[in-house]
Amino acid sequence: DRPSIAGLLPKQPAVGLRVVVTSRRNRPVPTDVAADHPFRSCPIRTLDSSPHARNLKDQAVWELDRMLTGDQLQRDVVGLITASGGGLTASDLHELTGRPPFQIDNLLGSAFGRSVRSRGRYPFNERGPRVYLFAHETLHVTAEDRLGQGLLDVYRVKIHRWADTYRQAGWPAGTGPWLCSGIRE
Repeated sequence: DRPSIAGLLPKQPAVGLRVVVTSRRNRPVPTDVAADHPFRSCPIRTLDSSPHARNLKDQAVWELDRMLTGDQLQRDVVGLITASGGGLTASDLHELTGRPPFQIDNLLGSAFGRSVRSRGRYPFNERGPRVYLFAHETLHVTAEDRLGQGLLDVYRVKIHRWADTYRQAGWPAGTGPWLCSGIRE
């Protein structure tokens, strides 16, 4: 319901003002950017990846591989967060894995938590539960590749069955916020 950042850029910036815009490769110009906006015709320069970024990516992939070759709980949490598309709370993970809350909390508070981080709260306020997702989109994409479509489908089916239990109960009070958020694939 909000305009894109690109859509908020002025057509005529103040004298001397320069705007540097960065984006991932092949991202379309947002539809709310006017057809005559200079953003639509500005030169595009592809930047090389920094060695630092490549090193961080390599470390992240290494850490993800460690999680996927770790114990079943680690694999399940990676699989469920990947399949959810929008992150899950510790309570959601407890229900989906059948593991006690202390095991989920210990996992999320360990080194595992460097790759899977809390990025906010549902319903996006100070009082809501923390939601966990990958610390970087590269990890999410890498997890999808590493898990493969077959295993991702297994986790998605698990999530859908879990959601169905709440739906069949008429979405009772205490329904997990992920199920009500609309942020999922």
